[in-house]
Amino acid sequence: MTEQQRDWLGQARLDWSPDGVPRSLDHDDIYYSPEDGLAESRHVFLAAVGGPVLWSTRSHTVIGETGFGTGLNFLATWQSWRATRKPGQHLTFISVEGYPLSADDLRRAHAVWPELQDLSSELIAALPPAVPGFHVIDLADNLRLLLLYGDAGDVLGQLDAQVNAWYLDGFAPARNADLWSEQVLTEIRRLSAPGATLATFTAAGAVRRSLSALGFDVTKAPGFGRKRERLTAILPGSPPQTGNRTDPVILGDGIAGRLLHRALYRLGVEARIIAPGPEQAAGASENPLPMVTPRLTLDPGAYGLLQDQTYLRALRFYDSLASGSSDIWIAPRGALAVAREAEDAIRQKRQIAFANWPDTLARLLSPAEAGDLAGRDLPHGAISFPAGGGLNRQTLLEALWSKAEVIRPASPVTVDGSGGHWSVRDSNGLLVETGCLIIAAGPLTADFVPMLRPATARVLGQVDFIRRADSGPALTFSSYLSPSVAGEDGELIAALGATFNREADFRRGKAIPQTSETATNFHLLSERLFGHQAEPAATPPWAAWRLTTRDRLPFVGGMGKGRFIMTGLGSRGFTYAPLLADMLAAAITGTPVPVRRDIADAIAPNRFAHLV
Repeated sequence: MTEQQRDWLGQARLDWSPDGVPRSLDHDDIYYSPEDGLAESRHVFLAAVGGPVLWSTRSHTVIGETGFGTGLNFLATWQSWRATRKPGQHLTFISVEGYPLSADDLRRAHAVWPELQDLSSELIAALPPAVPGFHVIDLADNLRLLLLYGDAGDVLGQLDAQVNAWYLDGFAPARNADLWSEQVLTEIRRLSAPGATLATFTAAGAVRRSLSALGFDVTKAPGFGRKRERLTAILPGSPPQTGNRTDPVILGDGIAGRLLHRALYRLGVEARIIAPGPEQAAGASENPLPMVTPRLTLDPGAYGLLQDQTYLRALRFYDSLASGSSDIWIAPRGALAVAREAEDAIRQKRQIAFANWPDTLARLLSPAEAGDLAGRDLPHGAISFPAGGGLNRQTLLEALWSKAEVIRPASPVTVDGSGGHWSVRDSNGLLVETGCLIIAAGPLTADFVPMLRPATARVLGQVDFIRRADSGPALTFSSYLSPSVAGEDGELIAALGATFNREADFRRGKAIPQTSETATNFHLLSERLFGHQAEPAATPPWAAWRLTTRDRLPFVGGMGKGRFIMTGLGSRGFTYAPLLADMLAAAITGTPVPVRRDIADAIAPNRFAHLV
């Protein structure tokens, strides 16, 4: 049986001219002018939308592009932005691509321009794998590249942004009609801020008439090189005066709160963090050996999309933290999702086909391959995830937990939203007042947002530690076994867990490890890993409360009156948090949301309002 793939994404097939200009074999057209592609980008696109004047008075500028191609327009823009931006200014560059070029093809295309080599190297090193979806790439110079891989009409229809300038590129309308369709141009109009400018290399009458019908004022301008004419356009209206919400307060100091603080800071907003109580645990964020692994599904909807996009963003995010002396990943990097029975192996084969990921992200292993890699018999094979694995908590602490001051209250806090603002108090009185309160308090969130109680549950999870002397990768088998690390007394140990006890009675404060939970972990290890036996390590178990939701999807978004939440991440906080923090920070600051609208709708906080 041939499995359906989740989403379409083409693979660029190129031919190269003797002077190094790439031509698309799929569209029978060149990517840029053979006379000078960089000069063409500067003339037709960058200068036509105003160049540095475009961003000279804005704190945050958004440029949209149809057809990332070789990235030449982006590099020309980045070069100008780097040279002219003012401190505190931010640029988001959104680009659509249906046929991503390989890294080698990009290097070959950029090699013609030595002045771009440094930028080209940074860009290529940061590019995502060729997987459909939204990909966030944070670069130097307060520059964010948001790549939308897939069908242009679909991905633009899923975008939430206000764009100040457009580059309509891609190939000629006669050779790539889909990129110039009424659907695509209508989405461009929806996404354009008042006063938005637009530039394109084409002067095709159909394009001019469509843009005019959508409300743009269109004019012809001199083309580049042998092209006689091109189009520019402007959407009537005054550019919006945007400003960030001032002085946001984050209630919660776990992974969600920390990454929200970082995401807001990345967008130029300094937030304050308040712990929910003097000794309140940060829930699953205190996991001593956190894991980042994907959850492949056969779900074509929002749940499956969320699993893919959060995992890919988490990989890029944690890789970006690994530039110091200590690696963020525990060696060896990688994880195996073990097939526990023949039915699992069949399902894994279907999941691999459905995801259609490159081998660098996921590969189906035979029993022999899986056994060799794991160092133990795995009779039904496994899926290898080479980029996933365990995180080095100490490096993580240094990278994230030291970046923000945390207000520690004298007692558990209370929140009051009367009077047109939010007040947070402890037993000594008022701690802060704010017009923007973000609740990211893990298992305590429902105490501050009572409407969530019918749709959430506090679940106890416990991790035990076993002796593991081998150097094998992380293993997942509904439970997980981490790579080995040095324990408290120097012995090599691995984390085993975590339990998922819905019946445990929730108590505030740190969760207490239970011998019954230890027994559950060791039982599951033997049952699910083919009779594997292990000895407990000297390192004591660790336990924490998680907040889970009825539909297994987190709650992320605004709740009105300046209140936002990010919670319900369950056992996947370290995988979910990087992208969801980006999403919520964008919603708070009014910048482009790096998540599809169908995902944002699926995790909206009000989706269970009917239960209240």
